[in-house]
Amino acid sequence: MDGLPTEIKLAIVSHVASFDGQIESRSLIPQIPVSLASSSVKYPALKSLSLLNGQWRSLTRPHLFSRLVLRMGGGTSGNFSTSTRFRMAMKDAADSLEGLPLPKTDMLAQVDSLVVEIDPPIVSGTQSLRNPAKHSTDIITMYDFWRRIFESVDPTRLAILGPVSVLGWLTTTVTQMRDAWGFGDMETQMLELTQNHRRPLLTSGLRSRSRSNAAWDTEYLFNARSWTGLKLNEGSMLQAYGIYEYFNRVPPTILDGVILPRSESLESFSLHCLFPFNTHVDELQLLSLSHYRRIHFHFTPAPNMQVLDNSKMVGKADLVDCWREVEQIYQRTLEQQSLFGPDGLLEEFSTGDHVVESIRRILDDGFIEHAQHGWVPTGFGRWTRSQMSNADS
Repeated sequence: MDGLPTEIKLAIVSHVASFDGQIESRSLIPQIPVSLASSSVKYPALKSLSLLNGQWRSLTRPHLFSRLVLRMGGGTSGNFSTSTRFRMAMKDAADSLEGLPLPKTDMLAQVDSLVVEIDPPIVSGTQSLRNPAKHSTDIITMYDFWRRIFESVDPTRLAILGPVSVLGWLTTTVTQMRDAWGFGDMETQMLELTQNHRRPLLTSGLRSRSRSNAAWDTEYLFNARSWTGLKLNEGSMLQAYGIYEYFNRVPPTILDGVILPRSESLESFSLHCLFPFNTHVDELQLLSLSHYRRIHFHFTPAPNMQVLDNSKMVGKADLVDCWREVEQIYQRTLEQQSLFGPDGLLEEFSTGDHVVESIRRILDDGFIEHAQHGWVPTGFGRWTRSQMSNADS
C-alpha cells in the first residue's frame, strides 16, 4: 500500500473514516438519540491505518481528530440549585477545552463535528431549571459558554444531546413537563445544527463586532455561525399511547421553540420522532415550517428493525392508533398551500416513511395534486419543486 499515489491513499482514508462512523448507526433507531458514552464505536479501522507508518499517520490525523465529544456535568456536585449546578457544569465543560492535546491553531481546521452531551443527573433534582430568558445571569452564562467553544472550534456540525429540559434552557424555550412522566422514551433528545462544509471561517473582526451586545442575545447559539440546517431527534411516543386519552397529553418537547427559523441562514428542518401524535405537528407549526426551503420527516421504524416486537418499548400502545396518527400528520401536511402552493418557499420535501405502504399512497396521491405547482418525485421518498415553477411564480 505504501507505493500507492497520495490521491489514492487520501481516498482510502476518507472511505475508511466514513465507514467507521456508520458501523453502529445501522442498528440504531434513527428517532432515538443514544448516549455516546455507551457507544462502542472507536473508529478501529482508521486507527489501525494510522499505525502503519508516519505517512499514513499524517493522512489520517485530520479524520482522527475531526470528531469531538464534550461531556457536561459528570463531575459536578454539591448542594446547589439546579440552575446553579448547571451553570457550573457549563463553565467546567468550556474549561476542559483548554486541556485538548491539539494546538488551538489546528483545532479550527480539524474538528468538524462537535457533540455536547449533558449528563441527565445534573438536572435530576426536584427543582426545575428556570427560564433563562427571564434571568440575565443565565443569558450571560449561556453566551460565555458558546463564545468560548466557538473561539476554540468551528464545527460544521453541532449536536446537543441531553435532557429535554436542558435543550429548552439552551434554546430559551419553555418546555412543558407536566406530562413528561408518560413519555419515558422522550427524556433524552438531540438538537443538531449544521453549516456548509465550504464556508469561510468567522474573522476576528466579525467576532469583535458581535461582542458588544451578544451577551444579552438569547439567539446567540443560532447566530454564532451561519447554520443552514436544523435537526431535532425527539425519541419515541409509543409508551404514551397506553395512557387513557393519550391525545390529551402534552409531550415534553422544544419543537415550538425551534420550528420557526431562529436565524436567517437556516434553510432546512428535519424532525425525527417515533409515532408522534397527529397533534404534535399541527397547522400552526406547519405554517411556521413555510419559512424553510427543505423539510424532512421520519416518524416510523425501518422495516428491518424489530421495534414493534419490543414489548418494553411498545408498552400498552394500540398500534392501530399509532399508525393512524402518523398518517394524519402526512394528510394534514399535504393540505398546506403555504408549503406546496404556488407562493411557497419550500423547494424539497423528503421522508423516511415512504417505505410504509399506507403512507406512500398518501404522499404519492398528495403530490399528484401538487404537480401543477411544479412538484415532481426526484428520489425514493423525495419530491422537489422545479426551478421553472419557482421562476414562474
